[in-house]
Amino acid sequence: SGSEWGRSGVGVGSASPAGRAGPDYSAVRCRAQQQAGIGSMDFLDAVLANTVNFAERTCFSSRDESLTYGELGVRSRVLGEHFETMLGDDKRAIVVYGHKSPWMITCFLAAVRSGRPYIPVDSSFPVDRVTSIVSESDASLVIAAGCELPAAISGRQITTEELERMVG
Repeated sequence: SGSEWGRSGVGVGSASPAGRAGPDYSAVRCRAQQQAGIGSMDFLDAVLANTVNFAERTCFSSRDESLTYGELGVRSRVLGEHFETMLGDDKRAIVVYGHKSPWMITCFLAAVRSGRPYIPVDSSFPVDRVTSIVSESDASLVIAAGCELPAAISGRQITTEELERMVG
């Protein structure tokens, strides 16, 4: 249901540009992890290990930007610490709004590192759908990950410029 956005796990569910809730693959993912003998924390540990073991390798690339594993590790750690300081005991989901930006994956990982679920929202979605997701999710924070947030979005926000200042 619309009120369950991101509450059942990290990065759970998505929405289609047409405004319909996307499939929730969390149960399938959990079964596959159990069958393979790994858990979600094992996955996080593996990603974090890559930030050290393959620090110079590119982990994300788009037309305009790229990100190494090392940069992902440092940025997500610093942002996760900011989330902890900023949000304290508030463990509600964080909406990450953007499109194919290294900031998106950085914010996803920072949210997880801070113990919060994230809700990915693509900037190609209609504004009324985005406002609905933010409202129904009762998110603690909305992050503009590499783009501008629509003016209709309310609540606590972080702009891309603020993300850049936070990570130095």
